[in-house]
Amino acid sequence: MKRKIILALVTIAITLGFTSCATFSGLDTISNNTILNAANFEYVKTVREQASTTYFLGLFGGKPEQKAIDRLRISAKLQPNQALTNYSITKSFTTFFGIISVKTVTATADIVQFK
Repeated sequence: MKRKIILALVTIAITLGFTSCATFSGLDTISNNTILNAANFEYVKTVREQASTTYFLGLFGGKPEQKAIDRLRISAKLQPNQALTNYSITKSFTTFFGIISVKTVTATADIVQFK
């Protein structure tokens, strides 16, 4: 009887170990109406920020998309005549044992300097 219980617990542990997974859920772009002509700007750099939220049983998580964008705007430290353009949002979702899930959002944008 004790052997059957141990075998059942090992089977459950192995099954739960294989239920963890990660998925890439997509890439979103954001339009920001910045007009770029070849003669009126130069590329400065690319900035990137991340934000994550954790869900327990699919509940109690936040909205990391807006947090990532806000962090991106703060970290850009724009100077006069600079703007963010080519925004993109990448999302990934990881589940551990089907109980805890983590959603990670990465926001990326280019900084351009207008002449």
